[in-house]
Amino acid sequence: MLKDIEITNFRCFEATKISGFKRVNLIGGQNHAGKTALLEAILLNNCPKSITIIALKRIRKEASDIEKAIPERAWNSFFFNQDKRTTIKITGTSIQNISTIVEILVCNSISLLKQILSDEEEARRLMTLISKNEPMSSVLQVRVIQDNQEISKYPVIATSDGILLHDIPDYNNLPIITSFGRMSNKDLTEEYDK
Repeated sequence: MLKDIEITNFRCFEATKISGFKRVNLIGGQNHAGKTALLEAILLNNCPKSITIIALKRIRKEASDIEKAIPERAWNSFFFNQDKRTTIKITGTSIQNISTIVEILVCNSISLLKQILSDEEEARRLMTLISKNEPMSSVLQVRVIQDNQEISKYPVIATSDGILLHDIPDYNNLPIITSFGRMSNKDLTEEYDK
């Protein structure tokens, strides 16, 4: 269970720290105050997978046609003031004092992509695919550190053909249940009790 979270350069948060989470928390505020962005940061910290990033884009109804037409802008909405030169950093600490840091940055360099991928053959395959679209691509690098040890690093790549995902090991299988989804309380409870 989350005890506190620190969010830097994510959506509307330039630098924010929230402490004192309990088993049940009420989040309130005016429109555009950052309630949804806070929930997204918590989700990314608990489930930092490429599919989570794509799910967040779809939940916010970000058009995939625009991503294909202008892939270099695919990640703008994730960054504070849409400044992709910064690094998003979401640090969560559990009640067991386990620290999980999720760092997200845009790296539009093939040499940086080689550093992200540990499997040389896979790096070569992805680079071949990207090189066809290199002028029209953008690479989001996601790095996950738990208790000062890197546990994963992977790219999510936007090209004019769409978004390419690089799967990572599933170390924390949390479901994504949207606020607008219709689920009974029983189904919701069963989903989170898994």
